[in-house]
Amino acid sequence: MSTGGLRPPDSDEEREIRKQSALDGDIGKVCEMNGISDEQFLHNRNSIWCLESFFSDCPSLYTFQHFPNLRELRIISQDLDSLSGLEECPSLERLWVVECEIAEIQYIGELRNLKYLNLSSNAISQISGLDLLDKLEVLWLNKNQISVLEGIQCLTSLQTLWLGSNQIRTLQG
Repeated sequence: MSTGGLRPPDSDEEREIRKQSALDGDIGKVCEMNGISDEQFLHNRNSIWCLESFFSDCPSLYTFQHFPNLRELRIISQDLDSLSGLEECPSLERLWVVECEIAEIQYIGELRNLKYLNLSSNAISQISGLDLLDKLEVLWLNKNQISVLEGIQCLTSLQTLWLGSNQIRTLQG
């Protein structure tokens, strides 16, 4: 028996995602920014591994949890109060949060797969919250308000550290 080209009924998960998208619009906004159609999201969201949010209204960072295999996320020039929500993206390996007015490094301690972190051009004054990032290899903290070099001793895999244009006057130890 032919279905006449009709799609099979949506799964419970697809209906829930459609409901969330319709309620807050954030999933749709992320998809639109990245050229992802509704169909691509609903049927291939597990294969989406890289997303970007540049120069627009960034949706809630909790929205990115709907992309379970997200490995790379670039958030540039957004007005963010915090990084709350990114802890829901445990597969992230590369993260850019640049020019976003972030004052504190928070909510990323659970991103245990993170290898590359760029927090340049924010308002960070203290390096903290990185204790559990034992796979982190590259850390960019250029153009912040850091005055003391602390909080990186635990980063045993760190190979590259960028701290230019901060307020560090002396290196101790």
